Amino acid sequence: MKKHIGGLLILFISCLPAQFKYSVGTGIGIQFPDFTNFNTTISDTGLAKVSQNWLPLSYDISFKVYPSIRLGFFRFSNKLIKNKSSSGFSQYITMNGISIQTFFVFLNRFEAVFGMAPMLSRINFYQEKITAETSPFQFSTETRAGIHNTFFSYYSWVGVRFHLNTWLALEGTLGFIKSNIKKDAWKNEKKDVDLTMGIDMTKPLYRLGLVVGW
Repeated sequence: MKKHIGGLLILFISCLPAQFKYSVGTGIGIQFPDFTNFNTTISDTGLAKVSQNWLPLSYDISFKVYPSIRLGFFRFSNKLIKNKSSSGFSQYITMNGISIQTFFVFLNRFEAVFGMAPMLSRINFYQEKITAETSPFQFSTETRAGIHNTFFSYYSWVGVRFHLNTWLALEGTLGFIKSNIKKDAWKNEKKDVDLTMGIDMTKPLYRLGLVVGW
């Protein structure tokens, strides 16, 4: 009897559908941008260099619009894992875009995924917790100040999604980001800043994450 039950359970699991109509995913990626020029500029002012690693968290919301096509929103951000310098300065990068994915199912529980997303991006270099005083009462407060650079990126990837059950899946991807970062387009608030800091983020990116779907 136990063998029959076990056989039926294996058959049921192997026939689980490997597709979500709606899905929400999160994960972590790693990329190795070239911050050499950026680090040279900030180190000339006495600040410590930032790490050459970028560890963004990824957020993905998508829905199936065709049997093998998904559309959605995709985001990268390392705001929670910033690249820290010194004197309270840190660097973080965010990318937001609309994604399109194609996929096909194999071995019942696996999906091969191919995706792309044009992304509006921004790199921030800020000093946190600056003490300031208000006027006219001279109340103490904390604020932050720094510079930013807005640019366009294009992210494409291939990956494999493994469905653990009907609502949860693991996903691993190998992707590539192409970014056009102008080295003299840094701003403080809306004002141009006389700094030249080049960054090369046209590099591969590896990502691992979890997907919840229904």
